[in-house]
Amino acid sequence: MTTMRAPIAEVYLARTPDSEALMTRAAAVMPGGSTRTVGWFAPYPVVFDHGNGAFLYDVDGHDYVDLFGNGLSLIHGHCYPPLRAAAEAVLARGTACSGASLQQIEFAEILRQRIPGGELTRFAGSSG
Repeated sequence: MTTMRAPIAEVYLARTPDSEALMTRAAAVMPGGSTRTVGWFAPYPVVFDHGNGAFLYDVDGHDYVDLFGNGLSLIHGHCYPPLRAAAEAVLARGTACSGASLQQIEFAEILRQRIPGGELTRFAGSSG
């Protein structure tokens, strides 16, 4: 690991003891304690507890403006109420039918309308 210059390092270490403990646990089950290199830095990254809107909150009780937005995939921020309501509505109906479902048919119809040449759609999982 690279080292940080004091007193910045001392302030960081004093401010993030819960993150340090969790990253020690994480390193026992994930290479380097993380599956994403973009958010890793020495001596260890903070561990986030939750997000809301444009903010992230770490396990040590500090808040941060999330300027990364998961690589900009979270353009509405964290826990955006309309998206949360839509996800809760889907979850309430079930998410993995072993046969055809109304939602699957409707989504395939939308894709056919939006993708030229995409007359038929097959939904498939991928492990690779």
